[in-house]
Amino acid sequence: MSQRYDEIRSTLNRGFFVDNLREVSSLCLALLQEDVVVSHPAVLFTIATTADNIVRAWEDVPITAKTADRVQKQLMPQLQALLAMAASDSLTACSILDKAAASFGQVLRQGLDSERSMK
Repeated sequence: MSQRYDEIRSTLNRGFFVDNLREVSSLCLALLQEDVVVSHPAVLFTIATTADNIVRAWEDVPITAKTADRVQKQLMPQLQALLAMAASDSLTACSILDKAAASFGQVLRQGLDSERSMK
């Protein structure tokens, strides 16, 4: 199991670009479909969904380096934290999932595919 999480982590660490994010999502969903016990399936679901949302926003639109860097800087630490706590207790998992969701909400408010000023 740890090897599968390492593969997701390694792929994620290559950066936020469309093809790589598709691979991150695919790896997470493949692990969810396997007949293995995953301590917190919501972690894999959250990472896959986050990656898919970014892919949908970026795949057919030119994205500035500034936007891509901002999104990666805001979300990468949260996604890495999710992978790091994959075997943690439920209270820790819930707390980290909440932080990841809040960070994604902030990215959405700022613009996933553009730069918007914060209100």
